[in-house]
Amino acid sequence: MMKVEKGFTLMEILITMIIVAMLASVLLSRYYGQQERAIVAEAVTNLSAIRQNEVNYYLENSAYLDMDTTVSGDDTKWATIGLDKPDTSNFNYKCVSGVSTATRSGGGTCLSTSTHYGNCTVTLAVDGSWGGDHPYKPA
Repeated sequence: MMKVEKGFTLMEILITMIIVAMLASVLLSRYYGQQERAIVAEAVTNLSAIRQNEVNYYLENSAYLDMDTTVSGDDTKWATIGLDKPDTSNFNYKCVSGVSTATRSGGGTCLSTSTHYGNCTVTLAVDGSWGGDHPYKPA
């Protein structure tokens, strides 16, 4: 009588684990790239709103307001231009002489958990031109 063996061999299990690990690494790298793009898209949207409200304020008062989300007394300035203070969990926002900028908060971390990009900035000037050093900033 022949003995029937049940179960998987060690080689089959190792090959399966290698395939699953390769698929996971591909999916995770795509996920983090999309997450980073989404965070930049949030900053771009906020900067556009800040710029528009700053331009409206300028048209009414002939001056721009200098504002910074890292300065504690600037909360009322955001309300002056008709906005709530932006969420600073991902970016710090700053308006200086009509130039709106968003700088990644967190002491050197950029749009992911690594420090690969260093301190990244996305800038939106009053004339509508985008600048900064982040690779996902608008062109």
